[in-house]
Amino acid sequence: MWFAESLDDFYGLSIKVYGRFARFLEWDRTEVRSRFLAAADNEGHNRYLLGTAISTGLMSPSELVENDDVLAIGQRLLAQRTVDQPITSISQLAFAIEALADAGDLSPAEKDHLARRLMVTWNAMEKAPKDTTALEDADIITWLFVKLDQSPELAKRKTDVHRWLGQYQLTNTSVFTPSGGFLKYPSVRSSDASATESAVRLMQHYGGSENIDVLALRYFLRPKTDWGLLTDSEMARASTLQRLDQVPAISQPTAKRLQAKIEHD
Repeated sequence: MWFAESLDDFYGLSIKVYGRFARFLEWDRTEVRSRFLAAADNEGHNRYLLGTAISTGLMSPSELVENDDVLAIGQRLLAQRTVDQPITSISQLAFAIEALADAGDLSPAEKDHLARRLMVTWNAMEKAPKDTTALEDADIITWLFVKLDQSPELAKRKTDVHRWLGQYQLTNTSVFTPSGGFLKYPSVRSSDASATESAVRLMQHYGGSENIDVLALRYFLRPKTDWGLLTDSEMARASTLQRLDQVPAISQPTAKRLQAKIEHD
């Protein structure tokens, strides 16, 4: 397996790619677990590595909740004074919430506490500066709601997501800038593979939106090089395209729909 062979030489890239897709693709985790744990020990179990561990299954929730850093993060998140405060840097702390939830270490009151904070974090995105990663943060929060078995303000979240999907898709751009995908930041006018992956996951949970140009999105997601030379970005596109095909409201393109789009454009 090429991941096991490449971890020592280019650890950062290998784990980045692995962490992004292992939860979706059926890859064997056992071949890289020992190398991953050794690298995590050398790196001091930083948040990036712990987040990768929980998202890929390289470490079990019970292993993670025994980590002092995870326990400390959990205590801070559950402090009573924080109940009406947003969770800053949600992308860096999500792994701890997921580990605690999966390990069964949270009481119903603690789940309610975290769900309330997550909803405050969600609502804060509407008031945040324009350079906010709304799609990726909404994707993380949605996943955590599932883990916590909570579903607050579902109708509002669905409305918000459909609005953001329309706002963040890039459909009009120059010939040198890839379009059809979704923006990471509204001010950076370039389709981003990671933000697009989050957008499609949100569609899986909240449904598609009529504001989305599906054909342009499919074009962006098509791998642009030979399969033997895929980069991590192109792998993101390929796996996200498979996700898109699983969204019930998103139909496969047909010759009739393609012709209609050409005539419209």
